[in-house]
Amino acid sequence: MTNVENAAKESEVSLKRIVGLRLYGSRNFCATRQFYFGSVTSHIGQDGPHYTLGVECPWRMRKAGLIIVGLDDYRERAEGNDDPDWEPNTPGGDLQHQKLAELLGESREEGIATTHPGFAVMGVKLDDCGDIQIEFESNCVLEVFSDGSKSMQWIFSSPDQPSIVLMNGVLNRTKKRPPIATECPILD
Repeated sequence: MTNVENAAKESEVSLKRIVGLRLYGSRNFCATRQFYFGSVTSHIGQDGPHYTLGVECPWRMRKAGLIIVGLDDYRERAEGNDDPDWEPNTPGGDLQHQKLAELLGESREEGIATTHPGFAVMGVKLDDCGDIQIEFESNCVLEVFSDGSKSMQWIFSSPDQPSIVLMNGVLNRTKKRPPIATECPILD
């Protein structure tokens, strides 16, 4: 097994720690789409450790052969957005936020909270190029497509282990453990 294959296998094991957890919500922070995962038994607004997948490369959520929402929807005006000053790539008023809120449940000031059922993680796959597939119980799939060799593509943060990052085309672990995450900003 090559170093690349070994790194992918080790990273996939870490990513699989979210299997059985629930997608709590999502937010767009400085052009990075963040997805938050936590305990299935927790309720919205309850504190507790969570995992975060921060995505800077192309991504999409699909179900039944249809793309529901993806990266490029951030550049599109939301349906019903009549703001004459709205511009693509600015926070708020975009189709990505609107479609994710419809899919997951509820738009809040800080992001989108998952209030709809069906978002427990059933499976995770990671290939040796760093592409990720996360399958939910609702048969919805989150896909992350790494598309560059000179920048950060995504980062996966755990409450108790170093983060995994795909940067410059290489999967790596950070050297330090992050502080234990006890709150999800969109659920407070």
